[in-house]
Amino acid sequence: MAASSLSTVNTNQTEIRAFRTENVPVQVTTLRLTKDNYFPWSAAMTMGIAGRGRIAYIDGRNPEPAKTS
Repeated sequence: MAASSLSTVNTNQTEIRAFRTENVPVQVTTLRLTKDNYFPWSAAMTMGIAGRGRIAYIDGRNPEPAKTS
């Protein structure tokens, strides 16, 4: 049998320089909107925004966050 080893993981965010990244701007799709590709572009954007859990803000199901939030 292999010997088991015990290790600890540092979860102190100030020590490991971990930051929340939910508001970091990212490219949602590489598809550039043109007058001929609205439907594929729209589907790609919807999937990208929904994948980040933000589609409810776009379609109005969630209210706009407070300015002080």
